[in-house]
Amino acid sequence: MKLPLIYLPLLVILIACNSHVVKNDRSGNHSKDSLQTSGANSKAVKSNADTEVSRHPIATSAGDTSIVQKKIPYDLYTFRNVILQEPFSADSALKKLFLGNYYKLWTSNTDSISFEAWSCKRCTKHTFFGWESDSAGDVFPFKDSNETRVADTVLIMDNGKRNIIVSFGTRICDGDFFRTGRFNSAFMGLALFTEENNKWVLQAFNPAIGYYGMFQTVPQIHPFKYSSGNVGCYIGECTGGSGGPYFTKAYVFSVSGNTFKIVLEREDVAREDTRRNTWDSKQQIDSSQLNKKFPDIIITTYGDYLKADFDSTYGDDTSSALALVKPLTKQMDNFDFTIKARYTFTGEKYKSLKETIVTSPHKVTEYEKNFRPSW
Repeated sequence: MKLPLIYLPLLVILIACNSHVVKNDRSGNHSKDSLQTSGANSKAVKSNADTEVSRHPIATSAGDTSIVQKKIPYDLYTFRNVILQEPFSADSALKKLFLGNYYKLWTSNTDSISFEAWSCKRCTKHTFFGWESDSAGDVFPFKDSNETRVADTVLIMDNGKRNIIVSFGTRICDGDFFRTGRFNSAFMGLALFTEENNKWVLQAFNPAIGYYGMFQTVPQIHPFKYSSGNVGCYIGECTGGSGGPYFTKAYVFSVSGNTFKIVLEREDVAREDTRRNTWDSKQQIDSSQLNKKFPDIIITTYGDYLKADFDSTYGDDTSSALALVKPLTKQMDNFDFTIKARYTFTGEKYKSLKETIVTSPHKVTEYEKNFRPSW
């Protein structure tokens, strides 16, 4: 699909944000059985572009903006038994979970946009706060017009059984099918399906669990396996104003009954789009606690600090530096750092238990020498 030049800067920002999010440590027991995949890379997942016979109307081109919202007669937050056929299709999940009018808009001979258009007066209203929401927050669902698309699909292996988590992005349906607006987030929904007897059975579903991202696009989801029989996912929400830098916040989700819940939030797990004063993080479970349903989580952050670069961007203001880094900026002008943060589960959420920092002299890399910010 060819995009107008005006949209290219938006793509650059989205690509940059997806390249630096809190990462799974795939070297230990935590990720031994985990596999992140998209529909095109898994035999269990059928491509979202696959066509199938449907009761829903289908528009033939993106120029046709006569989108009709279907009224859903029940509360989407009421759990229903949903079973999908093998192979798994994220589009089929979308149609079963958001029973609106399904549209597949062809933007070229080979590219399409698929979504459900719906409204729901009986749905329980939930207020969420995005990174630029006002004091009133943003209410899900929108009153008269909702557009929901499949955002992401990941496969998690657990004791030889396949589990698939699908994320959905919902925004107001306004006939503009390019998702734009730096300060506009989208409502993110999550669904967990488990393979049983060559069918996919819905285990948990949230139509919306938060209001995340930029340009009306929710962040990519990543699989997370707490312990045997206990799977979930996490996101790194990358946001920032024009001119950068961008900061990432981590949200970790688990399954409780038939719903997802947020069990851990951590601010500023990454800072990017600058040559120096950047950091990134990875997370892993404590491999010595595999007998626990929710073992401790360790988030390790790697970064650097250079006073000269920081001053040129923020003057003498180090307010955006990490809390453990700030005191050290008065003692050293140039250093690398590693922060380890341990979280323990308290029954409802993870609580910060201990944080430590280690510093070392910094060596300038070729990347830093040649860096040119995308903005």
